[in-house]
Amino acid sequence: MLTANELGTTKLSEVKGVLTVVLGTSIIAEVLTFVLLLPDLFRVNHGNMGRTLWQALFYAVSAYNNTGFTPDATGLHVNRWGVGLPILISAFIGTLGFPVVLNLVQCARRRLSPKRWTLHTKLTLVTTAVLVATSLAWFLLVEWSNTGLFPADDPGMKMRRAMSAAVMPRSAGFDISWVPEVTNETKVFMSILMFIGAGSSSTAGGIRVTTFAVILLICRAAFTGHRDVTVFRRRIPRRIQMTAVSVTTACFALVMVGAMMLMFTTGCAFVDAVFEACSAFSLGGYSVGVASAGNPASLFILSAEMIVGRLGPLTIAYSISRPMAPEPIRYPQEKHYRWLIGHSIGAQQSDIERTIIMAAKPSGNKSVLVIGLGRFGGSVAATLDQMGQDVLAVDKNPELVARWSAHLPTIQADMTDVLAIEQIDASQFDTAVVAIGDSIEASVIITGNLLDAGVSDLWAKSVSQEHARILQRIGARHIINAETDAGKRVGHLVAGNYLDYIEIDGPYTVVKVHTPLYAVGRSIEDVQVHDKYGVTVVGL
Repeated sequence: MLTANELGTTKLSEVKGVLTVVLGTSIIAEVLTFVLLLPDLFRVNHGNMGRTLWQALFYAVSAYNNTGFTPDATGLHVNRWGVGLPILISAFIGTLGFPVVLNLVQCARRRLSPKRWTLHTKLTLVTTAVLVATSLAWFLLVEWSNTGLFPADDPGMKMRRAMSAAVMPRSAGFDISWVPEVTNETKVFMSILMFIGAGSSSTAGGIRVTTFAVILLICRAAFTGHRDVTVFRRRIPRRIQMTAVSVTTACFALVMVGAMMLMFTTGCAFVDAVFEACSAFSLGGYSVGVASAGNPASLFILSAEMIVGRLGPLTIAYSISRPMAPEPIRYPQEKHYRWLIGHSIGAQQSDIERTIIMAAKPSGNKSVLVIGLGRFGGSVAATLDQMGQDVLAVDKNPELVARWSAHLPTIQADMTDVLAIEQIDASQFDTAVVAIGDSIEASVIITGNLLDAGVSDLWAKSVSQEHARILQRIGARHIINAETDAGKRVGHLVAGNYLDYIEIDGPYTVVKVHTPLYAVGRSIEDVQVHDKYGVTVVGL
C-alpha cells in the first residue's frame, strides 16, 4: 500500500500496474547484479560455468531481497571487489525500499531534479547515508586492530570489509564470521543499527530509517522550541509523529522483553542478549552464540522476535493509521504541565486546581454551565467566575477552549451530541447558558438536549425573533436577544434621550436620564413622577 501511495495509486484496478512496476524493478536490479557477478565468479570457480551461473543467480536474488543466504560454505568473497561490491550495492538498494527505488526511477526517466523527490525518498536517502557513514567510521576507528574483522593489514582490504560491515547489519547480514569477536561497544552499536533497520517497504526489518528520522526531527523541534516538526521545507503531520513514537516505543519494549527472556533462559550477558534480540527483530541474521539447539527456549524466543520484527511495526502503524473516531468530549489541556516531566508546578493555579477550588466553594453558589465561548459566552462565563460562581465553559472550537483555559475551567465538546451531555453530567448544574449564535440549528439542539437532561433554569441566546420563538416553544425559560437588545440600547443612546437604556423581562425598561429642570431641588413626592407619568424612580 505504501508503494501504491508513492505512485499515486488509489484504485484497486491499478494494483496490477503497481505489481508490474515492482516486479519489473526487482527483476532488473537482480539481473544487473547477476551480470556484474559473472566475471569474477567465473574466475573463483576456475572456469566452471554451471557453478558460476548458479552462484551468480543465488547471490543476486539473496542480496537484493536481503535474505543473507549464501549458496555454499565459501561465504561472501568480500576479499574480491568483483564479487563483494555488486552484492554490497544490491543489498544497499534493497534496504531503500520499493517506494524510494520507484520514485528515483520515475524522476530519472522524467529527468527531474532531486528537489522533486518525495519527502519519503529524501528522508530515507539522507538518513541511510548518515547511518552508513557513521557505521563506516565506527568500524574503522574502533575495530581497526580486530583481526577477526580485518584479518589482513592491507588498508584497501580493511576498507572493503569495513564497508561491508557498515551496510550489512541493517540489511542482509552477509559475512557473519567476525561478529562474535567484536568489542562490547561495537555490539551495542550494531544493536542500535539493527534496531533501526532499513527503509520502509523494504525486505529488511527494524523500525525503519524513516521512523528513526522522524524521532530525531521531533527531538530537534522539542530542543529548539519549535511547535512544528519540519524538514526539507515540509511539515511532518502529527499523525506521522504519533506513529513514529508509538512504533519505536512498542518495538523497543518488545526487544527488551526478548532480551530479558534470553538472559533468564541462557544466562548470557545483557549486551549479548540485546544483540541477539535486535538481530532477530531486524532479521539481520547476526549471532554471538547465545542461542543453541540444546536450548529450545532460546530458539523459540528468537523466532518470536523475528515474527514481531516482520509484522509488529506494520501492525502498529496500521492500527494507528486507522481513522480516529471523533471524541464527543475533550477535556482541557493542563497548562502547567511541568509536573509531567518531573518539574514543580508554577505559582499560578492550573485549570485542574481551579476546578477543584471552585468545587469546594460554599454550596450557596450557583453552578453554571456556559456553552459557547464567543464574545457573548466568554463575557458571561468570565463575569460569573469573577462573581464567585461555579462555572464550566464548553465549546467545540479547540482554539477558543485553549484561549480561555487559562482563566476558566473549560472543556472541548460538541454539545449537540447527547453522549457529551451525559459525560459532562449537565443535570448537576443549577443553570445553563446556551450562548451560541452562529448556528440556530446547534442552539436549538443543545437547548433541547439540556432540557431533556433535566436542566430547568436555562438561558438561551437568540439571534432573531424566529429563533427566539423556537427556543421559547421547546421550553427555554429565558431568551436573550443580545443583538436586538444592544441595538435598541445604542439607538436610544445615540438619539440622546437617555444616558443608559436597559430592557428587562416584561413591559419594563430601566433608563438613566438627566434630572428635568422642573424637578431640580424638589423631592420625588412633590414632583409626583409616578402619578403623572407611570415612572418609578429606583435610584438617584
